[in-house]
Amino acid sequence: MDFYCNVLSLAKQYKMRIPLCFTMKYLDVNHIAPESSPLPYAEELIALLKENTECIEFGYHGLTHEYKNKPIEFFDTYTNSNVPYNIQRFHIQTSFQIIESLFLSKPEVFVPPGHAWQLGVTDKILSEYGIKYLISVSELKFNERSYRWMDSQFLSFLPRTSVMEIYHADINLDKGVMRRRSDGRLVLINADSAKKAIYPRSLYYNLRHRRKFMSPPIHSYMTHIGNFSNQAMGFWREVLDSLLEREEIHVCHTNVEAEKYYKILRGIA
Repeated sequence: MDFYCNVLSLAKQYKMRIPLCFTMKYLDVNHIAPESSPLPYAEELIALLKENTECIEFGYHGLTHEYKNKPIEFFDTYTNSNVPYNIQRFHIQTSFQIIESLFLSKPEVFVPPGHAWQLGVTDKILSEYGIKYLISVSELKFNERSYRWMDSQFLSFLPRTSVMEIYHADINLDKGVMRRRSDGRLVLINADSAKKAIYPRSLYYNLRHRRKFMSPPIHSYMTHIGNFSNQAMGFWREVLDSLLEREEIHVCHTNVEAEKYYKILRGIA
């Protein structure tokens, strides 16, 4: 609960409405789903969500985060195959039954487990249940395959990134994390490296490292709840303070504002 309370404190301090996206089996205190596995503090967490809707936006992150014991749910990147339609629909339908049983506001944001989803199927089913925004990576490389997702006709597809290189197990961010990159180099991931990852890149950097003239617009940066420990709050405050001080960076305070600004950058009416 400390981690969720820390996100809430950041939202209040910086006057933001931060989306938190949940895998519903962990909130299923009424045991509606066959895979129900409520957290020991689920009741307390549900109360926090209900009492702080002005600061926390309740979002959806699947029912189980799994398909055939793999950490994906709506498209199987391990075998490059679709998850059967009836399974996708059952997971989404059951999730919203859980949400209704908890008297939570219906989510408008969806973040697909494992970044993967089936265009024209997952997004269509979600739209029937009131989901408006699908936030995920637009490109994914996995198992020597490359995946690309295009705009959806059913939802607003908003690309995000994890460019700060923070992983789910990175808890003590105040001290920094040593990470070995694919080229073998050891690098220190800390507030300074996170700020550099977010700051607008130079033409030289983009041409050399991305082979593009400029960085494509993205809607948001997303990370895991485990990155908001008590030992990471100094990290987040330093990063946010730095971003708010820079004139060339527009920090959005709600998902709706971020969607509008992203569309302006994309030239979408």
